[in-house]
Parts: sequence; C-alpha cells; structure tokens
Amino acid sequence: MVSYLVIVIISEKLSEHPQWLFAIVLLAITGIGLIGTANHPNMHMTSDELMESKKSARTIVLLEGCIILGCVLLDADMVYVSYMAIAVILCAALLCIAKIFKQEVKE
Repeated sequence: MVSYLVIVIISEKLSEHPQWLFAIVLLAITGIGLIGTANHPNMHMTSDELMESKKSARTIVLLEGCIILGCVLLDADMVYVSYMAIAVILCAALLCIAKIFKQEVKE
C-alpha cells in the first residue's frame, strides 16, 4: 500500500515537471541498456541464456522508450506518461539494487 501511494505521489509531482521526468527516464533506459539483466544464483543461467536475456531486456526497454516518446508526441495526458515512465524507472532501480547486492554463483 505504501509503495502504491509513493508511486502515485511521485507520478503527480513528476507530471508537473516533464523535463525532470524525461531526464530520469533517459537515465533509467540507459541503465537498463547497460546492465541488461541480473543473474541470480537460484536461476543458474548459462552464458548463452544470460546474453539472450540481456538482448530481450534491451529490446523491451527500447520499445517502452519509443512508446513513451510516442505518447508525448501524440500529446497524451502527462499523468499516463508519468506512470509509464515510473514503471521504467522502478525497473531500473530494482535492477541496480539486484546488481549491487548480487550474490556469487557457486558452481
């Protein structure tokens, strides 16, 4: 419940300042593009699976970025755009947290 309320409040504030929203989304898209995916020890992805997962993550974030840009160009309501942008930002934040607290894979 708390996370939902935080997202709603942040979305409202960021929709009032679209330049900040776009800067943060661009940073998040760049972060996801660089990191790609996180290999958790319980998943035991092979290097081929990891590369395929990174490729998929980069393709999806590019598609999401294009959809957000398209909504902006079509003059969609900024609240809807901010919700989509916050989804990408949250994904990038969780991916960074996963990389920071990454556990070593034991063979």
